[in-house]
Amino acid sequence: MDNLTFGVTIIVVGAVGSTACLLLLSFVISILKKLFPYKNDEEKEPCSCETKV
Repeated sequence: MDNLTFGVTIIVVGAVGSTACLLLLSFVISILKKLFPYKNDEEKEPCSCETKV
């Protein structure tokens, strides 16, 4: 295997691997969003980080 073939193979494998990893991660995140939906609680008071002396 010459250097050009090896380089192109590494580029293709790296690009496909990165794309597959991103697709898998987005699929897992979308499933987690469906399992644990965001609930906006407007009646909660905002947390005060200031300490009153």
